[in-house]
Amino acid sequence: NKEFYAVLALILCDVDPYAEVSDSVQSLLDEIRLDVFEDLQRYYKNVMGLYEYSTRLGHLITLCHVIQECHSLSIEFSRFSHLVFDLHD
Repeated sequence: NKEFYAVLALILCDVDPYAEVSDSVQSLLDEIRLDVFEDLQRYYKNVMGLYEYSTRLGHLITLCHVIQECHSLSIEFSRFSHLVFDLHD
């Protein structure tokens, strides 16, 4: 499904704000993200026949943020678990 691939691309293009990324890499990621949104817009209009797709796109963006938040929380949980278990060794 085109939307599934779009979600994957958007997640992969989202960089941790604390990570140091060069301007050229950030620019490339921004271009990819823009291409994904333009492809989704064409898909919604031409393939699905939707002209009011803002709700659907909003759900996809929300899904991306939820997945990224789950990933961040799992990393924090892993760090916390290692810290706790290391203290008890």
